Amino acid sequence: MIMSHYWFMWLCTVCVGGLSVGWLVYDSILLRRHLARGAEARDQIFGSIVGITIAVLGIIGVLWVHLGGIPEPTHCLPQCRGLFFTPP
Repeated sequence: MIMSHYWFMWLCTVCVGGLSVGWLVYDSILLRRHLARGAEARDQIFGSIVGITIAVLGIIGVLWVHLGGIPEPTHCLPQCRGLFFTPP
């Protein structure tokens, strides 16, 4: 095993959470620029709103996983549980 399930979940959290926060900031800046241009930038405004919505969903998803506790993997049967959770 390269890394434990616990650290893998934290790696996924950092990647997804970091990407979502960065995307939220980026699209917020773009939205302000597009709103300043007015009606001629309607498509860009819509695109920025969609990007902000996706970023917020990513942040909510990461928080939802961690507020409920890091889940145990459910892909293995009880008979093989020791294979995946023993130190190397």
